[in-house]
Amino acid sequence: MPSGNAVGVNENCTIIVGTVGTIFPYSIYWKEGSIPENMGYLRGGYLTEVSAVSGNGLTAVGTGNTTGDECLVKRAFRWSKDRRPQMEDLGVPDGYDESHATDLNDTGTVIVGHCHQVAGGVDAFCWDESSGTRRMIKLPAPQGALENSTRLCRANGSNKDGTLIVGDCKLENGSTQAVCWLGNTRTVITLPLLENGIRAQANAVSRLIISHDDVIVGGVHHQPIHNACGLLEASSRYPYIPYRKSQRFPRTSPRFLVFKCEWSKSRWDCYRGEVFIRRNTWDAKPL
Repeated sequence: MPSGNAVGVNENCTIIVGTVGTIFPYSIYWKEGSIPENMGYLRGGYLTEVSAVSGNGLTAVGTGNTTGDECLVKRAFRWSKDRRPQMEDLGVPDGYDESHATDLNDTGTVIVGHCHQVAGGVDAFCWDESSGTRRMIKLPAPQGALENSTRLCRANGSNKDGTLIVGDCKLENGSTQAVCWLGNTRTVITLPLLENGIRAQANAVSRLIISHDDVIVGGVHHQPIHNACGLLEASSRYPYIPYRKSQRFPRTSPRFLVFKCEWSKSRWDCYRGEVFIRRNTWDAKPL
């Protein structure tokens, strides 16, 4: 039996989606009381990685490969339980060559993620069926974001009706900050960093929220650690073994600390992460 990961569950916890395998992963849809269902592939593709399932459990999204002009390319997909064909390629906006879907609203009509420019750079996108457009729309970058080929913005989560989207963007000052896109106008707001923070990402928003006046956003912010040896003391249950580019070290703590190390320019850069929550006034509060 190949290894696998469960990545999403519907609102009443009767449906789970996940990915099986590592070299040629495929996505599965499991409903309580039934056997797991292989979600299939995009045209000409041989791998898929599902990211999330809708609240009603009828739609899932993720990324798979498919045939491009001359080679295989990565595309965001929407998989629908009750539609034929079930697997749908969401495409890319003009000037982009790759797309990834990360989350969706409760009915599967609004999908969010990020797409890669042909010339480099990454932009957040929203795919909205409810408006009748049925195409990817690039979400605006916040003030101070990197420009064009160096831009790095991603949409990571959506609320119940798709009117609030959260993610992260890298700014010209070198920091990465959590952002929110609000309402049908997709007005973008940059969420301030926590004290001494250098990086933050918003990963999810409560599906109960339908107004940005009462927002709950969750994510992780990072602070630099100049002495990597401190990881051994702070995370003794998870020995520090720098064998790959990114390694997380969870710690049992009421403050939900996370440690992350990345190889950069012949050295290890280590960060102390802390889960945060934001409510109402956009002020960050560590959990």
